[in-house]
This record gives sequence, structure tokens and C-alpha cells, in this order.
Amino acid sequence: MGIPEDVTDYFEKRTGVLKVRRLSDQDFSDIWGIEMKVRTQTQSDYENLGFKEISKRGHRICLFVDDSFTIGSTARVTMVDSRDNVLGITVYESEKEQYEGREDVIWLSKDFAMFTSVEAVGRERFVLSPFDMTYLTEEVDGCRNAVGASPTPSVDHMLKVMTDTPISSRIFTYLIGFDG
Repeated sequence: MGIPEDVTDYFEKRTGVLKVRRLSDQDFSDIWGIEMKVRTQTQSDYENLGFKEISKRGHRICLFVDDSFTIGSTARVTMVDSRDNVLGITVYESEKEQYEGREDVIWLSKDFAMFTSVEAVGRERFVLSPFDMTYLTEEVDGCRNAVGASPTPSVDHMLKVMTDTPISSRIFTYLIGFDG
């Protein structure tokens, strides 16, 4: 077997993985075209850095999982300005104490904090960071530069249709890119 098959086999054995599919260059190009057009409900720009990183990798797979699967790390959404100054971030439960009670923080939701002390320059955009997939390179011989991403709902839907996966909010989709 080659590295892509070894990575596929690794994920197929993990708890909560319902389906693993390799993505051809054309498949990835098709979903990349949709992902690049996404804007937020407030018409702010949106940038999925995980997708950008996956596009630089030689191999790509799509995981369909249930809520018993853990990807390893969590992608963080940030709001940045034209100079990449951080205007706001997703705050995880383990970090809340650091932000609660701060005078320079306004909560837009229960888990998103905006920093009033940072003055925005230019246009604002939301950025989704990639997942750290270091564990994959440690678990699968020859696998290098592994990175993960969450697709937007429109790409999630497209991937489920492409792979005959049930359209369900209880089935989550992750994309993994790697070299090897």
C-alpha cells in the first residue's frame, strides 16, 4: 500500500468515522471554487486557511464522521482587518476566564469576543484556521505535512451529495491534506 491508502486505512479504523473518500484534483478544484465564493451572513469576507493549506498538499481525503470522532484540535475563527490585526476570536471554554471581565472585550456571542482596543484598518474578514494534524504524521509512516479543515455548509452539502452520504446535521465533514 501507498501513503494515501495507509492514511485512509488509519482513519477507517478510528471510532466515529463513517466514511473516508479520497478527493481527486478535479473534486478538490470543484469544492475550492465554491469555498472561495463564501461570504458571511453580514456579507463580510470569509477565508478558510485550512482549505488553502490543503490545496498545497499532494493528497486529499474527506472524512464523514459522527460526534464520537475527535479530530484532535479545533479550528479557530478570528476576525481580522486588512493588516491582519486581530479584532475578535472564538474563545473556547477553557479560555473563558482569560477574557471574562476584561474592559476591552465585547461578547458577540457566548463564544466570540471582540477587542474594543484594536482599531480596524480597511476591510474586515473572518478567517478559519486549519486543524493541527501532527498526530497523523506520527501515526502513519511516510505521511508528512498533514493539515485539516472544516468546509462551509455549502461544501459540506456538495461533498455529501458527491459521495452518496446522507444529508444529516449529525454527520460532520472534515478535509485532510497531506504529502507522502
